[in-house]
Amino acid sequence: MKQQWILLVILTAVFGAGLHAEEEGFDDGSFFQEEDQTVPASSPLEIGGRLELSTRYAVNDDGFGDGEELLSVPELRLDLDFRGKKTDIRVSGRVEQIPGEKQAQGRIDEAYLRYYARYFDLEIGYMKPIWGPGDKVHAVDILTPMDYSDFINPDYAERKDAEVMIKLNIPAKDGLLELVYLPVFTPDTIPWEGTWVPRDVAEVQEAMTFYGISTLSEEETADFSHSSFAFRYTESIGSFDLGGIYYLGYYRQPTVNIADESLSYDQVNMVGIHGTAVAGELTLRAEAGWYATEDYQGDDPEVRNSEFRWVGGFDLQSAGLTAQYQHSGNGNPASEQRCHRIPTGRSDQ
Repeated sequence: MKQQWILLVILTAVFGAGLHAEEEGFDDGSFFQEEDQTVPASSPLEIGGRLELSTRYAVNDDGFGDGEELLSVPELRLDLDFRGKKTDIRVSGRVEQIPGEKQAQGRIDEAYLRYYARYFDLEIGYMKPIWGPGDKVHAVDILTPMDYSDFINPDYAERKDAEVMIKLNIPAKDGLLELVYLPVFTPDTIPWEGTWVPRDVAEVQEAMTFYGISTLSEEETADFSHSSFAFRYTESIGSFDLGGIYYLGYYRQPTVNIADESLSYDQVNMVGIHGTAVAGELTLRAEAGWYATEDYQGDDPEVRNSEFRWVGGFDLQSAGLTAQYQHSGNGNPASEQRCHRIPTGRSDQ
């Protein structure tokens, strides 16, 4: 309920501030006021959308049939873009019929306002930016939660859930500095039943059954005490695009402590880098991030260890070839862990 109220406030602020900015401007005498550097579009308001129907059939270890159903998933998408002299407004949403649910469900993919000033751009609202050049799997894309209810079929951007944030973009000569504040924290959506239940979740459920635990108490996160901060600087140097990231917030995957019958979210400092290099038709890409938790020694069973994640890959345009390798390693693999960690949906390859 708290998140629904927050979304309502954000939507009201987005449309109200956007219309007010276009009617009156932010401050004509402001030091940051941009002067006649934008060209108005022929039509400031654009409305688009599409209707899709996807059909899927799940094959289990026993083969076809065995009670499995053919799933048809209708989905309606709507996009609204308003482009003014100083302000853009973006609203994107969808309505879909989830298999097994009686009523169709609607969700807002994005709803935000962008204000263009002389020396910066300000974005505020419900957004899901992607950080890092990885292909469908990332090591440093940490700003928004992921929906692992179906980690295979949707595109990467569709698996992401938007988060309320304030984002300041400050361009440099050949680079860009992004400062982000996330007032509330939203965990990843991880299925506990159905086709896409992760292996670690199944292990947690087995442990709960063994110890006679029916439910786990979850830490409350939809409050300002779980705010997060992040910044990224990216720059182009010749044929290289490089970026550095720092994030101070919380893991979006929970830590489950069977002994305390609890589910909590650990604080984390993440320092990451990413880059691409172009050589003819070959494009190399890589991401790496160090996730440091409060368990620096690796001896606290109730806090997840620090870990190092990285992905690397390449694209070869002439052959239409794309390849990527990913790895996630625990910072102290020899340490004993008596708590279960719900996975991110990735696997070591």
